[in-house]
Amino acid sequence: MKRLLILTVKILVIILVLYIFAYPPPIDPESFQPERPPSAMVGPSKNTPSDTELLHDVAVLAVGKLSEPRYTTEGRDGLIYTGLRDGRIVRVTPVGGAVQDFAVTDGRPMGLAFSPAGPWKDHLMVADAVRGLLAVAPTGAVYVLTTKDDNRGFGFLVDLAISDDGTVYVTDASFRHDPDRYLHEILEARPNGRLLQYNPSRGTTVTLLDNLYFPTGVLLAPDESYVLVSETGRYRITRYWLRGPRAGSSDIFLNDLPGFPCGLSRGKDTTWIAVASARNAAVDWLHPNSFLKGIVSKVPVSLWPKMKAGGFVVAIRENSDKGGPHGNISLILPNDTEQHLRGITSVNEFRGKLYLGTLHGDGIGVLDLDR
Repeated sequence: MKRLLILTVKILVIILVLYIFAYPPPIDPESFQPERPPSAMVGPSKNTPSDTELLHDVAVLAVGKLSEPRYTTEGRDGLIYTGLRDGRIVRVTPVGGAVQDFAVTDGRPMGLAFSPAGPWKDHLMVADAVRGLLAVAPTGAVYVLTTKDDNRGFGFLVDLAISDDGTVYVTDASFRHDPDRYLHEILEARPNGRLLQYNPSRGTTVTLLDNLYFPTGVLLAPDESYVLVSETGRYRITRYWLRGPRAGSSDIFLNDLPGFPCGLSRGKDTTWIAVASARNAAVDWLHPNSFLKGIVSKVPVSLWPKMKAGGFVVAIRENSDKGGPHGNISLILPNDTEQHLRGITSVNEFRGKLYLGTLHGDGIGVLDLDR
């Protein structure tokens, strides 16, 4: 019996070794050395908040009624619109949290915003991870606008921003992994994403910026001279210049964030960055070694280094004269991010309140800025 047990263990070890070293990993990992966040953003830590951290009570809107409401926008009717995991787009009353179905995309609606001009004026534009770029009429009718540029089809779209003339800027996060394999995308750490521009008058889509590391959030400058893109896989915000002497070029707007940046938005005097999770020390330790990352990717995802529960918001007061972040940087830590807001993916300021989308939660977070 003992010999049989030893033989069984040996066979299992041989199988495991063959699997680890002979079977190709499900990712093609790239090595890189993450840098530490700057001193202005050393948190967050709910136990010992630094001077730059602000603890906030958060209410949860429509709690238990929504499944992964990752991005939000406000309609002219004063309601909050969001897309859900089951393909529905719903609108939520900001008081009381009543939920009403608005449309069904038959996909996975993510970033969304109403078009202010152009052929699709007053339509809800939607970055759908499954179906592409959509327009939803006030009646709830869904139109597929584009699923590819001139060279290749979309991987999965995440977020969008719309200019004053109706031009749509949208992030295509990855051509290698689907939305449910975002952890594979982060561990792989390759530039599988891009920034797209859709011209609604011509119906054309072009790639503005390629080789991005898991791009998610997107935000236009107030004067529309540039667009910001959050590269979740590199802890940074990249800027692509649309106008002026630097048009067509890109640079780093903000680097070495203390977590995984997602949605971007602009409030009254602040640029908001939603951070899905603080950095994981084990992930940062693995990143320089592509071989180890390949081995880790072969084990079940449930055994991978975990993204830290919760999330937070980075608030940046900008000096517009210098075109970058110059001023106070605050880390806003909602006090209930583990139960209903597991991973903050978007932040939007509407009428003195912040609305927070969530990666795996069941409601929309609401922070009152006047309190």
